[in-house]
Amino acid sequence: MSQNNRAVVSLPSQNEILITRLFAAPRELVFRAHTDPLLIPRWWGPRDTTTIVDHMMEEGLQESYVRLDELFASQQAAAS
Repeated sequence: MSQNNRAVVSLPSQNEILITRLFAAPRELVFRAHTDPLLIPRWWGPRDTTTIVDHMMEEGLQESYVRLDELFASQQAAAS
């Protein structure tokens, strides 16, 4: 992984984890990737899981994601 793709993790306090990462992309595009419910499932979580954006609130940027692994998803589909 190149230097620009490396995430740096620090612990500012006992109650905080700060993860910093530089992206070779415009700031607006990175923000959109974190706030657009259609884009989030494309990158959030491990590749072998499916992410569903349960809901997002625009103003407070409160979000709720559900990650499903492939086994769970196939079991749910078979049960329906």
